[in-house]
Amino acid sequence: MSGSILKSRFPDVSIPDDISVSQLILQKMQEHGTRVAFIDDETGQKIYYAELRQTICLVAGKLLERGIRKGDVIFVCLPNHVEFPAVLLAGLHVGALITTCHPSYTEGKTIHIITGINVEKC
Repeated sequence: MSGSILKSRFPDVSIPDDISVSQLILQKMQEHGTRVAFIDDETGQKIYYAELRQTICLVAGKLLERGIRKGDVIFVCLPNHVEFPAVLLAGLHVGALITTCHPSYTEGKTIHIITGINVEKC
């Protein structure tokens, strides 16, 4: 399969020209607000699309308040919990580039990741 393009069995998603991908995602979240978006496997905590959308907007606002703008790099170090997608999508919503690591990474691996990126702000 080398060099092949994998194609979904589902139809292509149409993205309108007049909105960004992140705006489309937020719009779809609003439409499905009462449905469960994520369930934390360890705790059973559920987050609904409406909650996720609200959290994304709040975190995006805080990023903008801190001066994060399109093209800035942000470093996200979180475990695989329901909060992770909200932070990731908030960063993408403001146009930031996202670099991630997991808190279980060794200090050396984390330093290697951090030194390989140009983090603008803390």
